[in-house]
Amino acid sequence: MKTSKSKKKIKSIAISISCIILVFVITLGVILYSRLATMSSIEKINNGFYKLTYKHDYNLDAALDAGITNVSELDEFLSKEMYFGFPINANINDYGCSAFLTQNNDSKYLAGRNFDCPVTDTLIIYTDSKEGYSSIGMLPLANIWVSETDENLYSPTSFSGKSAMLAAPYMCTDGVNEKGLSIATLDLDPNETHQDTVKDKIFIPVAVRLLLDRAANVDEAINLLKQYDMHTWAGSTQHLFVSDSSGRAVVIEWHNDDMFVVESPICTNFRLSSKVAMENTEFLCDRFDTIAARLKTNSKNTTEEAMTLLDDVSQDNAYSATQ
Repeated sequence: MKTSKSKKKIKSIAISISCIILVFVITLGVILYSRLATMSSIEKINNGFYKLTYKHDYNLDAALDAGITNVSELDEFLSKEMYFGFPINANINDYGCSAFLTQNNDSKYLAGRNFDCPVTDTLIIYTDSKEGYSSIGMLPLANIWVSETDENLYSPTSFSGKSAMLAAPYMCTDGVNEKGLSIATLDLDPNETHQDTVKDKIFIPVAVRLLLDRAANVDEAINLLKQYDMHTWAGSTQHLFVSDSSGRAVVIEWHNDDMFVVESPICTNFRLSSKVAMENTEFLCDRFDTIAARLKTNSKNTTEEAMTLLDDVSQDNAYSATQ
């Protein structure tokens, strides 16, 4: 009789343990599913070029509420939101680039942009915001310690490399959303901008995510950015080249506690909001002048012609290679 009762008790304990394990596995699966689904979506397009479809909630509202102002604070946010508190750190490089907007032969618009930066692989990230617009973003993979060729960084096909790509929504340097709003981040002055007024704070990569998710055109982008004190990274001030499907293009800059908007279909690496710069652009940047001359000659460009122009304003050297 005692043996029978003991067996029943052991069976009851075993069932309870099994239920606990099952609940744990299900809970763990729910927690990990969107992260693993994102990681499993990663595909290699060709050498040095990858894409992923982001399926995890990157929680933009939480990033905005966090008032992130520097890389350390962004790392802390990403650690909490994506990596269960496991410490991470970004590997941000500076980059001098060229960007422009041109009409094509179908009277639609092409936004062109290249990267003048240390050699890196590139990631295309597809996002489908729950409370905003779907978008395509791009980022240099070296910014998240991932590389196809550098043995000192994580391989894009490794578990560590794929895990690092969970940080991608807040590392985009440019992108375009479903409404046709295009945005590109370009380096400017050698000192970071850290505005300090009564406005909420925003970090420039978070601003890129905000505009891709919630701005349908240039006016909406400007109005969103006016609500924040801007903070930049990588030891530099950056400016934003923003364009939309109507053909409007602006360069948005920050100096001290002010924000400036300059109507321009071209952006390189000097300050357009300066009166001196506007009057003497031909003396400040050969790349800007080359693009301006080409767009003046060819008011419409095919995709191939736009790519050729980006190549013509490349500036390869020992430190960087235009991509």
